[in-house]
Amino acid sequence: MNFLRNSIFSQSYPRLVKGLMWNFKDSELNHWGVFGEIDQSSVNKLPFIPKRKLKKKDGVHSPEYLEVSQWKDMENRDYPKRKVLVSNLLHDREAVMLYSPTGVGKTWLSLSIALIAAGKGRLEILDWANDDPQPVCYVDGEMLEEDIQERIKLLIPSLGVDLEELRKNFFFVSRVSQPDTIEDFLSLDLDRHQLDLLNWIKRHSADNSHPIVILDNLSNLVDITDENSAGQMQNFNMMVTKARKKGCSMVIVHHTGKSLNIGPDGVPTWRGSYDMATRLDKTICLLPCQSSLDGFVTFQVIEGKSRKGQRINLSIQFNPFEKKWELFDESSTEDRHEMVKELVELGLIAKYEDLKDILDRSASSAERYIKQSIESGFLKESDWREWKQKAKNGHLSRQERIEKGRDYVQNHFRVLVNEPGRGGRYLVERDNFSYPENPDF
Repeated sequence: MNFLRNSIFSQSYPRLVKGLMWNFKDSELNHWGVFGEIDQSSVNKLPFIPKRKLKKKDGVHSPEYLEVSQWKDMENRDYPKRKVLVSNLLHDREAVMLYSPTGVGKTWLSLSIALIAAGKGRLEILDWANDDPQPVCYVDGEMLEEDIQERIKLLIPSLGVDLEELRKNFFFVSRVSQPDTIEDFLSLDLDRHQLDLLNWIKRHSADNSHPIVILDNLSNLVDITDENSAGQMQNFNMMVTKARKKGCSMVIVHHTGKSLNIGPDGVPTWRGSYDMATRLDKTICLLPCQSSLDGFVTFQVIEGKSRKGQRINLSIQFNPFEKKWELFDESSTEDRHEMVKELVELGLIAKYEDLKDILDRSASSAERYIKQSIESGFLKESDWREWKQKAKNGHLSRQERIEKGRDYVQNHFRVLVNEPGRGGRYLVERDNFSYPENPDF
C-alpha cells in the first residue's frame, strides 16, 4: 500500500485513498492477491457481494464466489452436445418468443410446438420435427382446460404425434381451471415462483432429458404495471437465465404492440419493453392474412431474430375439418371476393345484413367477407360507400334486393359448402360458363 500512500494521487485525494485502503482491508483484497504475487489458489474464484446482500442494512456482507475459467481449463473440456428439441426452431437451453395480435392463432401454433416436442411429432410445412420426445410443461393463463383439450385432439392427427409419448411427456397447468380453494396463481415476475415452476419440472423429468416450459401468455402470467419499463421486465427476463441454468428451454407467448411498429429485425415488435430481445435465441411473429376461409386458423409466419438457419416467411392455415396444416393459398377466396364485389356493384347490398340474408350466413361472416374483399383489393372502400348508398336510395325494396342477390349467386356461382353455426365453412366457386352482369340494369 506504500505506493498508494506516497503517490501524488494520495496527496490530491487523501480522503479517497483512505477510503480505498479501508475497503481493501475490509474486503480482504490483499488476501485475494490483488497486490504482489498472484494467488493461484484463488484465481478461479471471483469474489463479489450479491445485490440481495447489499440491500440489507445490517452491514454484514460476506462474499460469494463466481467460478472463473481460464483457457487452459476450457480448451479440452467436454461439453454436452446441444440437443435439437424441435428442428429449425428450438435447441436445449434456448428461449423463443412467439407473438401476434389477439386472436390470430398463437395458441394453436404454440400447442403444436408442445405436441411436436412431447410426442415426437412433425409439422412438415415449417420443417419442425422431434425425434426424441422431451417433457413439456404448458402453463396457460387464460383458457379453460376443456378448450385446450379440444384443440389438442384436433391437432394430434395433423402432427403425427405418438400418443403414448404424449401421454407421459405433456403437462398442463391452467390458471382458470384451478379449484375454487386456489385464489392465486403463479406470478412469474417473482423469483420464488420462477424457481417453483422450474424446480417442479426438473424433479418430474427423467435424467438426461431436456424439459421445455411454454408460457401462454406473458401478459397473464407476469404481474407488471408497466410492460414498457425495462426495469420492471428485468425480473421476468432473469427467468430465461434461470431456465438455462436448470437445463430448461422456454417458449414465451406474447402479443404484438397495438401500432405494429417495425423493430430492428424488420418485423413488428411485441408489446412492452424490447429489452428481452437480447435474451432470446429466436423470435416468431404471426400476422393475420388479408383473407381466410371460415373456420380455418390462418396467419403469416415471420421469423425475426434467428441465430441459426434461414428466416421463415410464409402463410399457413390449420384446417380443422380435415385436421391438417396447409399452406394458405389466397386464390381459394378469390371467387368469394369477386362475388361480394359484384353483388355490391349491382346495388344489392345496403348494409352487412343484406349480404347475410343473401348468402344465408351470420352477420359477422357477412361483415368479414366485405372487409376482406376490400383488404384484398377486389373492392375499393370508396366503391363500397358509393354503391351501398345507391342501394339504399334505389327503387328496389330490401326484399327485392335480397331475392335478386340470391338469384345472382345461384346463376353465377356454385356454393360448395355452407355449414351453419360458429366456424362453419362457406366455400364458393364461380360457374365458368357464367359472366358478370352489367350493373346498369
